[in-house]
Formats: sequence, C-alpha cells, structure tokens
Amino acid sequence: MSYLFAGSSRFHRSDRHATPEPAPAPAPASFAEEAEQAAALSILEGGEADPLALARDPQLLNDIDFVVQEALLKKASDILASCGNLFYRLDGKMVPQGPAPSLVDSILQLRPDLILRLADVSGSGAEDFALEIRGRRFRVNVYRARGTLNAALRPVPIEAPPASALGLEQRLLDRVLQAKQGLILVTGPTGSGKSTTVNCLVDYINQNRACHILTAEDPIEFVYTPKKAAIEQREVGVDVNSFEEAIRSAMRENPDVIVVGEIRDYPTLKAGLQAAETGHLVFGTLHTRRVASTISRAITIAPGPEREDVRGALVNSLLMVVCQLLLPRANGGRVACREIMVANAAILNLIREKNEAAIPSELSLNRKSLGTMEYNQALKILLEEGAITQTTYDEYHDTQKSIKHA
Repeated sequence: MSYLFAGSSRFHRSDRHATPEPAPAPAPASFAEEAEQAAALSILEGGEADPLALARDPQLLNDIDFVVQEALLKKASDILASCGNLFYRLDGKMVPQGPAPSLVDSILQLRPDLILRLADVSGSGAEDFALEIRGRRFRVNVYRARGTLNAALRPVPIEAPPASALGLEQRLLDRVLQAKQGLILVTGPTGSGKSTTVNCLVDYINQNRACHILTAEDPIEFVYTPKKAAIEQREVGVDVNSFEEAIRSAMRENPDVIVVGEIRDYPTLKAGLQAAETGHLVFGTLHTRRVASTISRAITIAPGPEREDVRGALVNSLLMVVCQLLLPRANGGRVACREIMVANAAILNLIREKNEAAIPSELSLNRKSLGTMEYNQALKILLEEGAITQTTYDEYHDTQKSIKHA
C-alpha cells in the first residue's frame, strides 16, 4: 500500500505483500503528478480502491496545533499558508509570521479524501470545507497556486455571540423574532462578519421561538445547539447538491425558517424568493456593501426577461437588509459599520419605481421611527462615540470628506 503525504515530497510505504517492487517512478514535477503516481503505485501493489490512506504523523499534527493555538491567542481572524510562508490577519491587516510549518500537510492528513480532487487539473483547483481542531471549528480552503498547495483558514466561533453583542437595536431584533415570512438579507464584502451576524440572528430565534429551522451551508461553519427550535443543517456537496436544491426540498420539509449560506446565482435567488413568498422566513447573504446596491444586485442576478419578476418578488417579500463593513477600531480590533433597511411602504415603492438611488435618503429619514441607518450616518455615529478615528472616518466616508465639511 502506498501512502502519499500531499504537499510534501515524501512517500510512506508499507510493504504488506511479498511481491517484487515495481520500478521506481520518475520524480514528480508537481503535486498533481505526485498524486497520480501514488495512485498508480498503489494499484500495482494490489491496493484497495482508495489508495490514499495516510499515515498519521504526530509532528505534522503538532504543527497545526501550534499554528491554531498561536493564531487564536493573537486573535487572528484568518490564517494563511502561502508559498511556504505563514500569515495571520490581525485587525484586518495581513501580518507575516515567518516560514510556514507543514500546515497544508497537516490539513490533508485530516482530510485525505481531498488529495486526488486537488490533484485533478481539470477541476477547480480548490476545496472548501470545515475542520474541527482541538474543539474549534475552522472554515478551510485549500487551493493550488504555481503548482503548490496553499491554505486559508478562518476560525468559527464556538458559540454564536449573544444578539445583544451585535449592536443592533432591540426593536430590530424583535422584528426578526416576530417575522413569520419574508426575506432578510445580510450583506458585505468577504470577511465582514456576515456569517456571524446571521448566526446570531438565527440563534436568537432558536432561543426564543418554538419553530423548525433548516439551513443550507457551504460548508457548515457554526454548529447550532437546538434550544426552543428544531434545527437541521445541510451541507452543500455533502447532504445536498446545491443551494437551490436545498431550498426547494426544504419547502417539503415543513420549516418555518430557511437559512441560505450564500445567494450565488439566479436559481438560488429565485428559490429563496419563492420560499419567502409562500410562508417561510428566509435569511440569505450577498457580497454587496449598501442597501441600494443590494437591491440592484438581486435584480441583475436574474436574466433580462426575469428581472421584473424579481423586482416584484422583492417588493412582496423583502423585510430587512443589513449591510456591514468591519472598520479599524480606535483602540485596536475592528468594529462593524452597518447600513440598515427595514421595509416600509415608502422603501418598497422606491424599489417598485426603480428608484434605488433614493433609498439612502429614506433610510436617514426613518432612523427614529424604524431604526434604519444610512451608511454615512452610521459612520458619523462611530466617530462621535470614539469607536473610530477621524482618519478612519475620512478613509471610509462615501464622499471622502472630513466630518468637518460633511
């Protein structure tokens, strides 16, 4: 039996059969060739269908333990092993940590099933999954670059932070809890805390409402503990083929709440809108930064002939949009700046009339009555509270003007 330790040049072989050794294979020039040679060698030696049963290497497991513990101690939001070097993202900035230990090797020792898929040059060259290491869950992406394997890891909270820690007004949390159907979107760029916000809101429902919650995620990150609610989490690629399929099958499984990890395409959006219009509360995420661009993006995901149908479905089902960005906190760390929309007749009429550009003004007007918040308004509040510096305010203000001139 051959054992490939992917990402390194080592082969561990156990000669279980008293048969002549096959001729040595040429030295592999790349990871893909190494994996293919290992598979071929295993077949020659009479190996089973799965040739990649990896030997456990305590030193490599210690490497990943060290990196994980150090990263958590430093409060890193991300870990990156790139081209032989290790980086942590600290307070939003990527900080080099020196040469990388055998981090990718350690990961693949825990998930040997990924090796052949990563070696397949006709595939995507990347695998996205979750790992539990020392009782902590991590979202992991292992990917090929310049013929080698790199890895990006993001720690997932052990428990969802309490909803009060989000900084959302209680009346907004009450709206989420009381909603029985409709669409709630949480948006922002990668690394802006969308998943954490969704997890908090869903767990708030879990704590306070007897209902049935079904999630579709890729991969499953935070693992919910059922409280008042029954919760089932489905992983795309493991339990179901796609987000769209998960939503459509969910509607036959009697859920009250459906959580869509990411709205990536029109079929997923269409299925989510149909679920929201037919008596389900649906959560979804997009990579947009403002409410107006969220509406525009949701509509333009659809092919041309379908866009008016999507606009109409949004008018019928949209309940709330939370757009967030993480900014450098004045005293270290990061703080969320959120633009928040709560649907009312005026907002929905703007969407109906294709006047998304007027939404920010409406958000400012409804701050006291509905708890909505326009982005620059939220930014100014953070500055006045001392949460961010004037420099950060100037950098992130939409018009790039100092508050003195705003």
